Order: sequence, then C-alpha cells, then structure tokens
Amino acid sequence: MVNAAESNLDERPLDRRKLIAVVYADMVGYSHLIGLDDIGTLRRLRALRANLIDPAIEEHGGRIVQTAGDSLLMAFDSIDGAMRFALTMQQRVPALDGNQTPDRAIRFRIGIDIGDAIVDGLDLHGDAVNVVTRLQAECPPEGVCVSRSVRDHVHGRLDVSFQGLGYLRLKNIARPVEAFLVRLDTGSHSDSPPAGSPSVYHNNLPQLGHALVGRERALAEIEALLSRHRLVTLVGTAGVGKTSLSLQVGADLMARFPDGARFVELALLDQPELVGEAVAAAFGLPIDGEWQATDAVAAYLRSRRALLILDNCEHVIEAAAKLANALLKTCPEISLLATSREALSVAGEHTYPVPLLDVPPPTKSLTAAQAIGHSAVDLFIERAAAALGGFSLTDETAPVVAEICRRLDGLPLAIELATPRLKVLQPQLLLVRLDDQLHLLTRGSRVAVPRQQTLRAALEWSYALLSEAEQAMLQGLGVFAGSFTLEAVAAVVGDAPEVAPDSFDVLAGLVEKSLVVSLAGAGESRYRLLESTRAFALEKLGLGGYTEHARRLCEYMTIVFERAERSWPTTATADWLASYEPELDNLRAALGWALRADGDPALGMHLVGHTDWLWRELGLLQEQQRWFALAFTFLGVTTPPSVEVRIRLALGWSLYGGDKGRLGHNIRAIELMRRGDGEPVLLGQALTQAGTSTKGYRNIAEAEQYLDEALSVLRRCGRTKRLALALLNAGAGRKNAGELKAARTLIEEAKALSAALGDVRVHDHCEAQLAMIAFTAGQTAEAIARARRAVEASRRHGILIAELQAVHWLAAFLILDDQIQPGRAAALRAFELSRAFGNLNFPGLLYQFALIRATRGETDTAARLAGFADVNAEQHQLGADIAVAIRSRLVERLQDAMGPEECQAAMTAGTAWSEQEAVAVAEAA
Repeated sequence: MVNAAESNLDERPLDRRKLIAVVYADMVGYSHLIGLDDIGTLRRLRALRANLIDPAIEEHGGRIVQTAGDSLLMAFDSIDGAMRFALTMQQRVPALDGNQTPDRAIRFRIGIDIGDAIVDGLDLHGDAVNVVTRLQAECPPEGVCVSRSVRDHVHGRLDVSFQGLGYLRLKNIARPVEAFLVRLDTGSHSDSPPAGSPSVYHNNLPQLGHALVGRERALAEIEALLSRHRLVTLVGTAGVGKTSLSLQVGADLMARFPDGARFVELALLDQPELVGEAVAAAFGLPIDGEWQATDAVAAYLRSRRALLILDNCEHVIEAAAKLANALLKTCPEISLLATSREALSVAGEHTYPVPLLDVPPPTKSLTAAQAIGHSAVDLFIERAAAALGGFSLTDETAPVVAEICRRLDGLPLAIELATPRLKVLQPQLLLVRLDDQLHLLTRGSRVAVPRQQTLRAALEWSYALLSEAEQAMLQGLGVFAGSFTLEAVAAVVGDAPEVAPDSFDVLAGLVEKSLVVSLAGAGESRYRLLESTRAFALEKLGLGGYTEHARRLCEYMTIVFERAERSWPTTATADWLASYEPELDNLRAALGWALRADGDPALGMHLVGHTDWLWRELGLLQEQQRWFALAFTFLGVTTPPSVEVRIRLALGWSLYGGDKGRLGHNIRAIELMRRGDGEPVLLGQALTQAGTSTKGYRNIAEAEQYLDEALSVLRRCGRTKRLALALLNAGAGRKNAGELKAARTLIEEAKALSAALGDVRVHDHCEAQLAMIAFTAGQTAEAIARARRAVEASRRHGILIAELQAVHWLAAFLILDDQIQPGRAAALRAFELSRAFGNLNFPGLLYQFALIRATRGETDTAARLAGFADVNAEQHQLGADIAVAIRSRLVERLQDAMGPEECQAAMTAGTAWSEQEAVAVAEAA
C-alpha cells in the first residue's frame, strides 16, 4: 500500500536555486568514538548540535537538508555564509567539546561547493552534493576543503588563505575538480603554502587521460570485491585496461580510507628489492641502513586504514606477493588492489579477470541504436569524436564499426590505436586495411588467437602506417623508461636525420595516433609510452640502436641533474621535486646502462654524483646507497676529484647521523676539497656531515670544530638549504653541550632560513629542537606547546622522521609533567614510528612506557621493562638526552616503591626478555 506522502511525490514543489552553496560536515572516527563510549559521545555530539552547530547554521543563512549519525548535509543561500559557518564550527568545536584526549576528541571534516542544486523536500540533488561529500574526505581533521568556484568567490574577500590540492578525480563527476584547503589562520591570501603549512593530499594517484568508457559494471564489481576482500588482483592481458580501472577504483573509494590511497607503479622496477622501497617512498617512509623495507612498511601501516595499489606486478611477482602477504598478516585495515598478468597466489587474494569490452553480435542489419550501449562501440565513438572533433554513428556505419571492434577483440588499447586513423580513412576503408594486417600477422587464422597477438597486430599495423620520421622517433622514445619532455625528445631522439627538423610536429603526430600519451598536469608538458608500446618500440630499435640512444639519454640526464643540483639549494623542495621527480625512472635507466663494464662508467659516475639530493628528498635511501656504492667500485686514478667527492658525500650521509662507518667518506671528501680548488659548497656539506656523524657518538668538541668551520664556509656561499642544515646541526650540538642561548640563536636562524627557502624538513626539525631547548631551560609549558606544533607540522608535511623526533620528545615532556594520559597517547604514536624506522629511539621509548606503568603501581613489570631497555640503551649509546631524565625519574619511583634490592632483581630479570615480550608490554601500557 502506498502512503500519502509517497503518492504525492510528483506534486511536491521543487525549490530550484542558482549557485546554492552546499556544505557537508562529517565526523572523524565516529565508529571508533562510539566503540569507546557510545552514550558519552552521543551526549557530547547532541550538546555541540544544540549549542553551536544548529545556531550557527541559522545565523549564517543555511538549513539542514539531511542528517546521519555522524554527518550533516546543508544548503546555504550565500557562499560567504557557508564559509563563515564552516570556519566558526571548526574553530569553536574543540573549545566546546572540552579538554578531550586526542583519541576521544570530536572533530569534523567539511567540504563546500557551489552548484545548481534542487532542494526536494528533505533531499538535495546535483553534482555539488557528490563533490562536497568527496571534498571533505580530502581534509585533515578540523579542516575545510573547497572547490575552485568557492575559492574564487571568497578569495580576497574573507580573511582566509588557501592551499592548492590539485585536481581530484571524483566518482560520478565527469571532470576533475580543482580543490583547495582553507587555512584557518589569517594573513596572506596566497595559494602557495609557506613552510609550516599543512599538506593533506593523502594520495598520489595519477590522473586518467580520458574518462573510462563502458566500465561501469567492472568498476562496481571491483569496488564490491574490495569491500569484502582485502586483496583483489586485476588480471588480464596487456592493453585490457587494468591500470585505468585500478586508478578509477582508487579515486572512487578515497573516502573509505582516511589514511589515503597510494599508487605504486612496478613496471619499471628491475630489482625485487625495489618493490618494498618504492612502497615505503610512496608513504613518505625513508628506509636507511639494513632495515628491510617490507618490515618497515608493515610496521608503519599496522594501525592505518589505507588503500595500496600495486600496478604491473608480473615481472616482480615474488617480491610483490611477499609484500602483500606481510601486509595482510600484520595490517588489518590495509586494502590492496594489484594489477598483473597473473595472480599473486597469496592467501586471501581474490582475482578479478578484467573483461574485454562488449561487442555487438555479428549481423549486417545492425543499427546505430542497437550498437550503441555495447562498451567497445561506445569507446570507439568517444575516441573517434576526440580525434575528429565530433563523430556520429549512423545505421550505415554501425555494422562497420562493430566489425572493427570485433576484429580488435574489444581490447581497449587496440581500439584507441585504431580510431585516430579515421582522420585519413573512412570506417569501411579502415576495416579493410585493419583486417588485411590482422590476417597477415596471425597467418590468416583468427581462431583462438591470443589477445596479446591482437595487440601486437594493432601495434604493427599502426607502426606500418607511420611516416619514416615517426617510426624513427617511436623507436628512439623506447629508451625513456618514464615520462619525458619535448626538450628530452630533442636531445635524445631529435638528432636522427628523419626527426631533427620537426621534432615537435613528429611527436604531435604520434600523440594524435595514440602511440604516445600526453600527460595531464601543470607545468611543462610531459609525455610517455604505455608499457606495451615501449616494449614494441625497443624491439624495433634493436640492441645497436639502444646503445646509441642510451648514451644520449645518459648525457641528457647529466645535464638535467647538474641543473637540479644547482637549483636545489635555493628552490622550495616541493617545487624542486615537481621538476625532477618525474625523471626518476629515466635516471634509473641511464644509470643501469652506464654503470657496468660494457656501458660508460665514467659518464655514469659523473651523472650519479649530481643525483644525491633527489634520492634523499624522495626517501629512497637504500637505493641511493646501492647506486653510489656501485659507482664507488669504478673509482680510479683518472677520476676527477669533484666526482669522487660527490660519490663520497652520498656514501658518507646517514638519515640518523652518528654512523662511524660513514664518517671516513666525509673526512676523505674534506681532504680532497682542501687539496684542490674545489667547490666551497661541497666542502661545507662534507664538514656538516662529518660534524653530524661525530656528534652522533658524543664527541662534542670535535663535532663543534667541524660544524663551526662548515658554517664559516657556507655563510660565504649565500642563504641556502645547505646553510640551514648546518645551522640546525650546529645548534643541536650547542644544545647537547648545554649552551642553550647559542643553540636557540642558531636554530632560530635555521628555522627562518628554511621557511624562506621552502625546506619543510629542516623547518620541522628546528621546531622540535626549540622544544627541547625550552624543556632543558625549565620552560615545560613552552616546550610542550612547541613540541605539539612540531608534531602537527611534520605530520601534515609527511616528514615522518621529524614527527618521530617531535612526538617522542612531546611524550617525554608530558610524562615528566605528570600528564600521563596524553603522554601515553604520544608515546604510542612515537613507538609506532620507531618500529617503522627499525627501532630508532627504542630504549628511550621503553623507559617512557615503564614510567607509565610505574605510575599505575605496576612496579614489577615496569622494572623488568626498564632492565630490558638498559641492555638496548648500551647497544644504542643512549647518551645524555631526555631518555636519561625519564630513566632517572623511573628508577627513583621504582626504588621508593619496591626498595633498591627488589627493584634491581626485577630489572635483572627483564634483561632476559625477548624483544617481542618487551614490545608487547610496551604497547599494552
């Protein structure tokens, strides 16, 4: 029976409004809070609604359209009103919610968009609704994320500034949406954040060049599988669209994963050990020393909820399977989506064979209406329209287009290669030429022909129709392992006689024919070959041609990274990486050819020497060490000192400092620089690294000598990142020596310089060091406030090593100030990061957990944990830092409670614990 409300649906008035501001507010971690305290959480949320949220909505001209337990969908008559409401809400919720611990605080994410929306009773319709629900997912807790249209309307009118997040691909929205994070502080209205501003774009998914056509069912099925299975592998032949599907699924499901989505392309990795390192780098986790990347990734992701996409696993399938297995076992909230030509064969894996596009059944009477709706035909029409500026399927052409799609087995890449030929061939002639080529390459039989053969036939056919210049360029482009610019094409391929006069026109022709892909994005235009096209190009190029082009690539990469090294000291790190990170795969290809006996080791050594900062900024530290160690084996009497110095500087640097084994490289670099007329900046860098290494094992006087000279040298070289780093290390050395005033002066200078240069890594470390200086000076409240700022800044920037240092010290300050509960929360976060970094700061953190247990009266367990930590402290050379203060307070409390003899007996018993036992006790504190 239909009720009255339902029977009158068609009669209800629709309230249509132009440029309605749509706001969506979603509560962070609602299920977690309900699980902790359901009644208390609901009472607090009700109080916030009554005392803040609902009155603010009314005050600023809005109304609630829909509510759920943890979210509100609202419509505002003005954009300014929507923005003022969002800012009011985010600024006042923390104060009204009371002094809650971080794990219990009520926080919201808010998205705002403008759109032509229809308010239909208690519902709201329009693209803006889809946009805001996904925009809020891009925000950090307590953040506001807006579309370009909102930003343009309020920019310069309200006292807010914006941080650009780039273009987001949102489900059910045809075009990417440019998004901005609203900065809740006042001041400059720049869209480029200064050092210290947050970075919250928690994914690295590349943008698809075209909208997916005909994949609605596949997308729905894959997304449904990922809701039930934690590992889904898309399997299928080359050209079937596995990568495109994985990227669209990642974009669609972004809101499910508060810790983001990461895309890791494995096709260009030729060593299994690079798999784990590439995944670690995608999450901003630098791996140094002997720590296994897979173990580090598993430790870091253990308590996170994120989506990891592993693309093109087939050639490193054992390493990919090992990584996937480790994450499935240890990281319960991590989901994995893999693409491969074969399954990973891991327990818990669900494979999804990616289907070919749907083609109409063979019939001569097929009409356009009957053909449209078959996904292969739909793709053909869409790509044909893009190539020709418009294309309409008629009853006359429908059977021909359907037959072309059948001939190409509904393979998306093959269809994309065929459609550009419509510029010179009518559909009927295109079918004839294509059919002839397919029969020739498959020896006349189309029975049970593998799909790979169909793709190869399409490539051969497309290649045969190219001009001589286009063929020569396509072959040469195969040497690029990654994307490339027009400048790179001219340098590496443009010397060919057929190509040289018109490099751009030739490249443009290959783009038009879908053999080269033009990449979306800001800045200089970049291009790339698809994996299958590159393999085909290299086959055509041949070994002799590859050697010639590989040398040109190596020479060009040397020019690029000489330029990169010159610009790094004074360029904001984000801008610098945007320019040079895209060259990473080409760099690997160049080094892989040069640094071998039958390559050109001298050229390779010269190239690798200029790449040190790229590896460091990307956190690819183990790979950095392998390349430079390989280059080191080729050093000889004819090696120029500047080349040897650069190689030794890379080998002499450590993420953590204090590595005696690497100190020798820095000392040798200093000797070489003083012996000749070298570059002062390299001498300054060598002195800084020597001082840092020496400081690490507590030779403070010697470290100060190195660092003082480094400052003297680098100050004469201008205001650079190298100077900021030297200032930071010199200040940390002065702090360790107890010279707090001098330390503060140096680190404040480093902080200001790094902020001006856009070096967020050094900036965040400076904030943490200033917190420690304040604590050492007895200014506990200032120390805690600074440490919290350092934690937040490093977390938003994704500088995990800086976050570990800051949150470790924050935990210590809070615990020593008897703020045990917030101190415990900070210590748990620090311990999680410590495990990811191979137990960095391990004994100091164990003392913190022991002191927490001791304050609860669990003295025997605390003493045993302290005994285990003592053994580790001896191995790690604990030194005179905050851990000593924690241990002193701990032992004092234990001896008062237990007596000295019982305390010592329990500590001695703890020395027999295993690491697993100690970790379990610490995590349960």
